[in-house]
Amino acid sequence: MTVIYAFQDRSGNWHGDPDAPLIDPADEPGRGILTYQPVPGTPEATSPFAGQRLTVLYGVTDLEAGPVTYQLDTGGRFQATWHIHTLLASPMGTAPLPAPPATPPDPLPAPCLESAFTEGGRRYVLTGTRCGNGQLTLELTISGERGEVQGELCGTATADDLAPLARLLDAASRTLITPAAIPPPRQGGWAPFDSARLAARFRQERDFGILAAEFGCPRVPSTKNSHARD
Repeated sequence: MTVIYAFQDRSGNWHGDPDAPLIDPADEPGRGILTYQPVPGTPEATSPFAGQRLTVLYGVTDLEAGPVTYQLDTGGRFQATWHIHTLLASPMGTAPLPAPPATPPDPLPAPCLESAFTEGGRRYVLTGTRCGNGQLTLELTISGERGEVQGELCGTATADDLAPLARLLDAASRTLITPAAIPPPRQGGWAPFDSARLAARFRQERDFGILAAEFGCPRVPSTKNSHARD
């Protein structure tokens, strides 16, 4: 549909959408003269363009046509786009600006520290994100086999604090071991899965007293080959 999509006022300023592309790129925009004479006593009569001879551009565009058709001095009747109609009909000569697009939120910073392991049917995940002041926001989550969160710790610290914090947590775990939490001594030999788990724990914890208490055995079984004594 052919519509008026831009106009130039007597000061030489363009209004509307003078750069709007035409449906057929091979087409040239039409030009004409419109003497804008709104009906006296109407709000349009107070438009700053009232009484001016406007140079208009018209052509077939995908812009939405407005409700008013304008008769050009140079011949031809064309509807104007909603933008042009609002500019001409408004007493202030301006169209309401569209609402600015919502600014997307800043992306969350990627973790600079991430560590996880599974033990005893629980998943332990530690993540650290660097703050603007150089500190780390640390989050420790403990989840079950189905992913349900069973425990959380969160706080800030510097990278230099990580090693002392690890020692502090290790000391706390030793202190919290109570006799009620220590299983009774085993009767009989060690099952194969006990030995495998003991070997894995031995790589993490070299304190034989703690391992013996954890496994409910007064003595940690020797990892040497039993044939070496023969």
